[in-house]
Parts: sequence; structure tokens; C-alpha cells
Amino acid sequence: PAELSQCIPYFLFSDEGRGYRKSPLLVWAFEACFGIKTREVYERATANKELDAHARALACLDAQQHTAKYSSLKSRFLLAVLPHGWYKKPRAHVYYALVDAISSKCADLFTTGVSLQGKQFYGALIGIKGDSPALTKAGRLNRAYNRLGHDSGMCPLCMGGKLSVPWEDMRDSAVWRTTIGLKRPWTGTPEIQQIPSSVSAPELLFRNDSFHVVKIGIGRHFCASVLVMLSAWGMWPGVAGDDKKNFSDRMDRAYRDFKYCCAHELGGASPHVKAFTRDTLHFSNESSYPVAGWKGADTMLVLRFFVRLLRYGATDGQSARPGVALVDGTEDPFKKGMLTAMLDGSCALVKY
Repeated sequence: PAELSQCIPYFLFSDEGRGYRKSPLLVWAFEACFGIKTREVYERATANKELDAHARALACLDAQQHTAKYSSLKSRFLLAVLPHGWYKKPRAHVYYALVDAISSKCADLFTTGVSLQGKQFYGALIGIKGDSPALTKAGRLNRAYNRLGHDSGMCPLCMGGKLSVPWEDMRDSAVWRTTIGLKRPWTGTPEIQQIPSSVSAPELLFRNDSFHVVKIGIGRHFCASVLVMLSAWGMWPGVAGDDKKNFSDRMDRAYRDFKYCCAHELGGASPHVKAFTRDTLHFSNESSYPVAGWKGADTMLVLRFFVRLLRYGATDGQSARPGVALVDGTEDPFKKGMLTAMLDGSCALVKY
């Protein structure tokens, strides 16, 4: 398309869900980048202002806020649903026939477009969202999370995970930064590549969305670790002596504090998780690594709970917080550093 003003950006979304009797099913949908109030926000930001084209473009970008309320049918549009029996082996060909059909239609939407009131509009795909298994399958990726340890690379965007390219390196000078877009993460031409996208780095089409990355990803790991460590240090009222050895009692006290926070400090929020237990945290013994098993919404409630807990102290589940930060209750430099890191991490994840 020659005119960007006639292009409508959108995302594709693929993920597994649960259907009848909780059996797995696969969903494909597309999602508008413009929210219901995009125009209202843009006009308010640019009203009575002399702005050049660049400033207006930035204002339009800021106004592209996803619709976060009302029915999802107003912003997310269903393309296909497949029952598990029709996309697992030996019927994987059905899945790729579906991807091929969707890709063909998306390519046509970009090149031919649709007419509305005598004007032509075109759909511009700017990303495919989903969890790692969904993206790996949709793009037939040979560098992905499940390849770690085989010298195949574990990132579709760079060569991180190869023996000479450590993927855990978070420094600005990390080697993987120099390999972004260096080599395609697939062989042949996957069905999804019918859709026009970046010529220099088409793998940038695959996006990790915030829900999978944080709410049911690193956020659940972080929350579980913080709960286990704070309970081990006896941070809740009533934990003393032999009680420190009783994980269930310590978690009961932690959950009572969490419930108090939801009811009195988070506007009467109703968490889905009903208890903090070894099962909830997948913490079978003290040598295992905890990760929470609750819903994504509960991750955000627990993180906001941590902010109040670490800043103003713990409660017994009935009375107000003492107003003393947990870091002020210890002289141990290691604990002080860890408590500060917990607060910083909680605030950063909530802000993100």
C-alpha cells in the first residue's frame, strides 16, 4: 500500500485454551491496535496545538491504547478454533493447513485490502502474539525455548543459546546482541511467511506478550520465591520458635495478611487463589524451586501486596500495618539487601 493513512495495524494471536470437559483447544484470533477510545485520546492530546507531522505521529502512537474493558468481542476477533484431536499428531497437517489459510487471507488483506465508502483500506500485520509453544509451532521455529542444550539456539530473534553465545548474559556488551537478525530461525518457507513483514528481519513478527511473560511467567516465579523466603525468615506475626519449621502455619499467616490486603488496601479485590500451600507454590521440599500455579490476575494482586508488606510491615490479618518497613526490622546486611531487592522487583513488575 502506498498510503499509510489507509493502513490499519493489527496483531494475530494464537494460544491453547480449555473447551468441553476441560479438553485442550487451539484458538486463532486477530486483535486491533486501535482501542475504542483511541480517537478520543488522540483528539484531546492534539486539540488547539500546533504540531508537526512527527509530533502528531507520536501522539497517535500514544493514543493506541488497547481496549481493556467492555466485551472482548469489541477488540478481539475470532478466526478459528481447533479441538485438540485435530491439531495433535498424526493430524498436525490440519493445523498447518489452517495457518496457511489464515496467512493467505492476511496477505490478500495487505495487497488488495477492503473497500469502505469508496475508499480502500489495508491490513498491516505488525506481530503474532502467544506463548513460546504457540509461536514455535506457528513459525516452524528451529531456534526456540525447547532447543536449549542442543547447541541449536533458544531464541528466534538472535543466536542466544548456542555454545558460544550465552543467553543468560544481560549486559549491554552481551554477545547475543550482535547476532540479532543474523540468521533466520527456520528452514524453507513457513506458511506464516506469506504475510508481508520486515524484509531484513522477518522473525521480528513473533512477539512475546506481557501476559505470558510476566503474569503467568517470571511474575509467578518471583512471587513464589519471595513468599518462601519471607516465611523462612519468620516475617509474619506469630511465627516464632518451632513455628518457623512448620511451612503450612507460616503460609496460613501469609495468606491471612494477603486477604487483609485485598479487602482493605486493594479496594476489596477477590483473589482466585484460596490458600498459599506447597501445592500452590509447587514447593514439594526445601531443595525444590518454587513457582506459583495461580491465575495471572492473582500475580498482580500478590505483587501489590508485597509492595505494602515490604514498605509498611506485616499484619496478623485483622489489624492495620505497623508502618515500619521490613528492611528496618533486621540488622543482617544480606537480609537488608534481599528485602530491598524484593521491593524494587515488586514495584518494577507492577509498573511494567
